[in-house]
Amino acid sequence: MELIGTWTLEAFEVVAGDGAVSTPFGEAPLGRIMYGADGTMSAMLCAPDREPFGARAGEASDAQWAEVARMFVAYAGTWSRDGDVVRHQVAIALIPDWIGTTMERAVGERDGRLTLTVEPRTPGGRAQRLIWARAS
Repeated sequence: MELIGTWTLEAFEVVAGDGAVSTPFGEAPLGRIMYGADGTMSAMLCAPDREPFGARAGEASDAQWAEVARMFVAYAGTWSRDGDVVRHQVAIALIPDWIGTTMERAVGERDGRLTLTVEPRTPGGRAQRLIWARAS
């Protein structure tokens, strides 16, 4: 499956070692991932029901910022592909620990949709599966 282009998030699933599936950002998460032909990439995803600040962003409390950030993921950098594995080399991210790292995702296809799977780090751990539709 060709990755270059823009994709819209349809599902963000966490799969436990026993096969149980949860959806931490709900049943209709928001998200976009973009793969450029020049090797750049960016990804943003969030829960759709985050509570609005009700004020200017600079006037929001630390607690409000913490809550909206908890349900939001954003990073950008470059990408490369080797068969069924895509590697995201992170240059900027909401989560500082990710900067300078390489994140691997298994590339798959389900009903014409792109699937990116983050394998568990430990046996019996949780996998993350993201399902993307090509943006029109």
